[in-house]
Amino acid sequence: DETYFDNYSQLKVVKETLNRFKAESNGHISLKYVDITAHPEAVSAYSQNYSGEFEEADVVVASGDLVRVLSFDDLISVEQSVDYTTYQQVTNYSFVGEQSLLSAIMGVTDLNPVSVAVINFTNSAQIYYQYDGANFDKLLDLLEKNNYNVIQTDIALNDIPEDCEIAILCAPYNDLSEAQIQ
Repeated sequence: DETYFDNYSQLKVVKETLNRFKAESNGHISLKYVDITAHPEAVSAYSQNYSGEFEEADVVVASGDLVRVLSFDDLISVEQSVDYTTYQQVTNYSFVGEQSLLSAIMGVTDLNPVSVAVINFTNSAQIYYQYDGANFDKLLDLLEKNNYNVIQTDIALNDIPEDCEIAILCAPYNDLSEAQIQ
């Protein structure tokens, strides 16, 4: 709902940026605010092309069947620290939405995205150490934000899809067998 963006100071800049993108797009970008609680049917139009959950203040960027959903965290960076002069917790908000919105727009308008196979399992077991999980998630996030079509695969159970132009093997904790390499 549009008033949601007006009521939170951190989100006002999101609304302003969306309005600026629309104004400068020469009619190529449309903007619509929807209260998903009052109008759940609006979400169903995008659900078939998005596997996640929709939340209040999500920004849906869509073109045809391509959909990107940006959450609060994609638009606003939140950093917490301690002010040692007062020993109070300080929360700093930084707007990173312009970059995220532009990336999402480019993602839904790119008709030929590059497909990347990310090998993360072998025989249904993780191929990397558990403590590398956060780094692996950051890699997936980085690839998706840069509009790569990411396909996660199990090297023992599935072949790398033919349409993948890149295959990534992230820090396996065991050497691969000759069969896995093939």
